[in-house]
Amino acid sequence: NNTLTDYYIKKQLATWITYKPTTATLIQSYTLTSGTEKAARDPKNWLLEGSQNNVDWVTLDNQTNQAFSGRSQTRKFNFKNTVAYNYYRLNIVENNGDASIQVAEWELWGVPVPYAPADLTAAVQSAEALQLTWLDNATDEAGFEISRSTDGLAFAPVDTVSADVTTYLNSGLSPATTYYFKVRAVGQTGSSNYSNSVAATTPAVPEDITNNGGVLTSQYSGRVSSENFDKLIDDNANTKYFQNGQKVFWVQYQSAYAAILENYAITSANDSPDRDPKSWNLQGSKDGTNWITLDAQTNQTFTSRFQKQTYTVSNASAYLYYRLNITGNNGSADTQFAEWELWGKKSLQQPPVAPGNVAAVASSASLVNVTWTDNAADEEGFRIDRSADGSAYFTLATLGANVTSFADQNLSAGTSYLYRIYALNSAGLAYSTSPVVTTPPLQTLADITDYSEGVTTDKYATDGDEGIAKLVDNNMYTKYLTFNNTTWVQYHIPGGAVASQYALTSANDAPERDPKDWTLEGSNDGANWTILHSVTNQLFPNRHKTLTYGFENTTAYTYYRLNVTANRGASIMQLAELQIFGNGAANPNIEVPAIPADFAATAVTDNQIVLTWTDNSPNEAGFRLERSADGSNWDWSAQIEANNTKAYSFSLAGNTTYYYRLRAESAQGNSEFTGIVTATTPVATAPATWQEHWFDHNK
Repeated sequence: NNTLTDYYIKKQLATWITYKPTTATLIQSYTLTSGTEKAARDPKNWLLEGSQNNVDWVTLDNQTNQAFSGRSQTRKFNFKNTVAYNYYRLNIVENNGDASIQVAEWELWGVPVPYAPADLTAAVQSAEALQLTWLDNATDEAGFEISRSTDGLAFAPVDTVSADVTTYLNSGLSPATTYYFKVRAVGQTGSSNYSNSVAATTPAVPEDITNNGGVLTSQYSGRVSSENFDKLIDDNANTKYFQNGQKVFWVQYQSAYAAILENYAITSANDSPDRDPKSWNLQGSKDGTNWITLDAQTNQTFTSRFQKQTYTVSNASAYLYYRLNITGNNGSADTQFAEWELWGKKSLQQPPVAPGNVAAVASSASLVNVTWTDNAADEEGFRIDRSADGSAYFTLATLGANVTSFADQNLSAGTSYLYRIYALNSAGLAYSTSPVVTTPPLQTLADITDYSEGVTTDKYATDGDEGIAKLVDNNMYTKYLTFNNTTWVQYHIPGGAVASQYALTSANDAPERDPKDWTLEGSNDGANWTILHSVTNQLFPNRHKTLTYGFENTTAYTYYRLNVTANRGASIMQLAELQIFGNGAANPNIEVPAIPADFAATAVTDNQIVLTWTDNSPNEAGFRLERSADGSNWDWSAQIEANNTKAYSFSLAGNTTYYYRLRAESAQGNSEFTGIVTATTPVATAPATWQEHWFDHNK
């Protein structure tokens, strides 16, 4: 307060000065007084700044190119400000040309404001109300101002309360919504700083989630569209889902969002009480695969038509899928009910957004690299599923959050695959599917299982028509079948061979018997084995499908062993063919199949002839049947699967003679044709009576 004394900093071109009021103060103007000596030492450019913590500063006023007309001159600077700061700083960044700085006086003009409230909390009172509580730190406030936000960023005042009040009930809110609050004291001289910000979420109101736009499915469709399963959620008790000939089945609802179920209701249909559901269970799932039983009922009866019965569920978890499993009705062969309702609340946490831009690139015959874009901010991880047929998918791996790539190794060469990438969290999952990717084929090598010196054995010494010999007979229509779900198959080559590929071919039926997990091993003594290749979760996409695998190997082995450690779930295991490819010091088996014997033709109707024969060869891949109208021009042929001894020639003309011949074929060569046989169809006549049939009748 003395304009004739100076603050003088020698040989400095910039400096700052900080002032802390005894309490937070609202400043809206300040003064600077020039020093008593050289004008070149006066401040020219400066900032006035405010802070609550002496670390983070806010610019309140910015002055440039300022000059003082005389010594000890006081100048006032006004600015707009609505915040009371705990610290103020004069930041001089340049003077008027001298090597030193001087200022005679700095004054900050403002008023103290009330102390800010603290410890703000928010508690749920109902689906539409939140209770706020805070600590009053001021003694001079006129009241408190409450501000609210729905995003934590844009706040607006919603109400005020009187001085000394420390609670506020905010009503009229929306259910299932997160709100943010902060409070400040209002005084005669201005408002305090805001309290801490607090967030709270109003609970959801129960609703029928079958009305939220989700997807309803059923194990069976109804007999007619007017009584199909979609009628269960049309909010009309006068319609119904009628299931003809079924007492046990399920209906499933995939909700549009994860919901916490509180109760559900079933409404009886218009007639036939014996068709009413009697026993059932209700299940929930986050992924549509793994189910948790939420409720089970037995011996239930509906005392009247259109009766709605409600069942309470003790459940705190949110599910995306709900399934009603009907396990019995009240005596009829058919089942019906009018309505199915699911009452619950939308979960605060929802499944993450599905990944985007899923791509799969085959980097080699055994490797596919899968990439995707992470579109979610709340996923807890990713799940990678693979399919070889576009229908059955199997989980390969579960990865952590924020991962965007996966390398799938040990794949079959020349095989097409699809991938699903799931984003996961505790509320559920969402997925996207890759385009089809096909691994390139391998270069063809010699099949060492064709060597004449080779000997094939298995763990159980399986023989007979479906014994171990069928595994290496070059005929995909025969098979090796063992009445065990695991096995090993061994191939011994006395001269040894360097193998680097192998192939497995699925058998004719029962995919649950297919191998799933296995290793290929090599040995030179039949006792000590080296693992050459190992795979898990393999899928043959259809019957008689060959999967080929390559691996690195430069060692010659005299024994190779396929060790199957798991199949697709059956108690027995089967495989049509095993081929091992490489180079060895043995002789390939080049024996061609023998000529079929006892070839005969018999006309059974005016348009059909039956051909029969004896199969004389164990190693044919199939048969070629040819037909002629004159015994010279063989203009019709058909391929017959191996091991067959009968074929049918259809769509013939009546009263006509036909000529046939047959040969066995294999990769090693073909047999000679049999002798020519003939048969003459009778004159075409219509049958006197016939039996009517249709494909799917059941009554």
